[in-house]
Amino acid sequence: MAERDSSIDGQIDRLAVETGAPEEFVQRIRELFSNKGISLGGNCEPYITALEHAFRREQSIRMSALQTRENLERLQRQLDQFNEVCRRQLNRMQSFRVRVGREAPALPENVQTQEIEVIEPSSQGLKRTTRDRSIVVPGPKDLQ
Repeated sequence: MAERDSSIDGQIDRLAVETGAPEEFVQRIRELFSNKGISLGGNCEPYITALEHAFRREQSIRMSALQTRENLERLQRQLDQFNEVCRRQLNRMQSFRVRVGREAPALPENVQTQEIEVIEPSSQGLKRTTRDRSIVVPGPKDLQ
């Protein structure tokens, strides 16, 4: 058993367990040695540093990808919440506008309007744009 632990194959097995490397990666490492004509039963001493580096690097990349995926999922949830808040606010504004439209006389000609653009992410990741008009109230011309 001690002989297997010092073999290339034994070290690959040990590092695979330590790092939780996926079987596909482990198989590619074994194939790399086999394709170069290096016996997996041979002494691992000349290759131990490279093997450890490869397995640690794969683990680091896998953990980074997992963290990135989790961050993206969290961001998507936050965007969905923000989108819902914006949708409710837009509905409130439209409802208010309808009420004001019924209660108030038509706007004078000198009142300016401005175009507003609302961008919403869709489930396919595409953005839909809707446009609305609102009243722009002129402010003072001098600094306050």
